[in-house]
Amino acid sequence: MPNSETPSALRLKISTPASPFDQPGLSPPKALRIAFARAAESAAEMEASIAGFVEERLDLAAIAERLVEPHLIFSTKVPGGAVGLAFWNTQAVSAFIEQLITGRIVPSAAENRTPTPTDAAVVGGVLNLIFSYFDAELKPIVSPPPGSGFSPFWCTGRCARRCHGARGY
Repeated sequence: MPNSETPSALRLKISTPASPFDQPGLSPPKALRIAFARAAESAAEMEASIAGFVEERLDLAAIAERLVEPHLIFSTKVPGGAVGLAFWNTQAVSAFIEQLITGRIVPSAAENRTPTPTDAAVVGGVLNLIFSYFDAELKPIVSPPPGSGFSPFWCTGRCARRCHGARGY
């Protein structure tokens, strides 16, 4: 006979409050995809999408091993302590810049180059838009949204040098 004081696994599951993301339809990755598409349309009148979304905890050394070309790196911080990194590769940065300047994207691959402060300013603006749209998508489900208050800072210090060697970019 089971002990009546020890709740069953089913009772524990039922008594645990549901996550707001358990609702069908919207999840943080989906909200980020929508936010990215809206920000690209709003900032550069271009269609853009996120091919993949990965959320994982890594140390800086593991991140640096994965980077094979120059990236524009932003540190993202939110009130309350959450910290993250946003990486934009040369192709993504070039696509946004080309679309803004010429109104089109050259079909050939851009050459790998060190991102400039101008690139950082343009992409930082787009990143701010992404975070604001991300908040708007999640606001009906979670209050405050997990992206609330995120602000990007162009990483030129130790983080960037560690990921890209002696040059911080």
